[in-house]
Amino acid sequence: MTTAVIFPSLVSGEWSAPPSKSIAQRALVLALLHPGKTIIRQPGHCEDVEAAKNAAHQCGAQISLLPSGDLEILSTGKPDPESVIHCGESALGARLFTAIAAISGKEVTITGRDSLLKRPMDGFAHIFSELGVQFKSTQGKLPITVKGPYQVRPVEIDGHAGSQYASALLIALAGMASSETTIIIRSLASRPYLDITIQMLRDFGYSVRQDGYDSISVAPAVRSHNAMVDISVEGDWSSAAFILVAAAVAGDIQLSGLHMDSLQGDRRILEVLAGSGASVMVKDGVIKVNKSMGLSAFRYDATDTPDLFPPLAVLASHASGTSEIKGIHRLHGKESDRAKSITAMLDALGVSSFIADDTLFVKGGDVRGGNVDSAGDHRIAMAAAVAGLGAREKVTVKNTDPVNKSYPSFFDALKSLGASVTLTGEKQIS
Repeated sequence: MTTAVIFPSLVSGEWSAPPSKSIAQRALVLALLHPGKTIIRQPGHCEDVEAAKNAAHQCGAQISLLPSGDLEILSTGKPDPESVIHCGESALGARLFTAIAAISGKEVTITGRDSLLKRPMDGFAHIFSELGVQFKSTQGKLPITVKGPYQVRPVEIDGHAGSQYASALLIALAGMASSETTIIIRSLASRPYLDITIQMLRDFGYSVRQDGYDSISVAPAVRSHNAMVDISVEGDWSSAAFILVAAAVAGDIQLSGLHMDSLQGDRRILEVLAGSGASVMVKDGVIKVNKSMGLSAFRYDATDTPDLFPPLAVLASHASGTSEIKGIHRLHGKESDRAKSITAMLDALGVSSFIADDTLFVKGGDVRGGNVDSAGDHRIAMAAAVAGLGAREKVTVKNTDPVNKSYPSFFDALKSLGASVTLTGEKQIS
């Protein structure tokens, strides 16, 4: 278990975004369902992507790492899963591969490790019952056992807990349906993530029709047999949010590798930064953010972008006044109970906060510093580290190993930008 100590320090320089693990995982599942060759460029190598690679292999895909660092995937397009599929600690991966496993007529168990074993996975229960798939969970959590195949028909799903179930089902139905099929979604949250799924289905040749977000129909892919798909993974706005906030509270950073027209909802971080008084400039695809001496409180509804809560809580802690971040109900099924772990982080840093009416209220303007437990959550570990850059005293973050889940080189990035960081077993780098 690694501990990080972050000393108050300024950051400056150039930074390039790591690949989006959310997009890379979807690409791997779609490549599994594609009969032929797929090239995935810049896939990234965080733990969640590695888990998806392993799961795709366990479902029959042949995966090769090319000298360029890109991935080549060869598949028959018909998943042939092993009896057990291991998804590491990735909730998205577990939901995607649960839906994929149900395509076959085999009995398949989907499992994982650590925090994933505590996350809710019972959203498939009603869906699979309607589609004739046998489903058994462990009190609503992993391990899950499924036995298909699907009886393909229109189905209605509840999207209030997020879009991952909808994305998983859409991809599975697209890969196996012989004609157009429809899902009806009620109360959808995290809409930008479903937008990504729909666009990627189209990139792989599938026809997708929408009536808003209420009704989505997908038809089999229109492509020649064994046609190659070549797809690039764009930069990750979720990881970028931490570096953007670091620049706003403690530096002058130029960021590249991000698509300004991305479907990723977390790109809205730029709106919040600008609205809070940070200096934000975009030119030729490069984002420049400068430390502001006058950050002010802001309001933001994070219902559709819950991964922004941790970096926004840090931004709020450095902004004068009381900021309001709505959508707390989206945080209870993450790697930690993120509502509790964010308020615990803020309290440890000497920042006053409270929760009311589904909203996190943060009274900012002064971050003392202190000792923070990451609660085994990668985004809490990164948020606490960023908070330390602009604190009055050092911040010690216990258990930073979870950052490997999404952004393994996070602390290397901070160091390269001039942050004063000490990791367990390392000398201080100033």
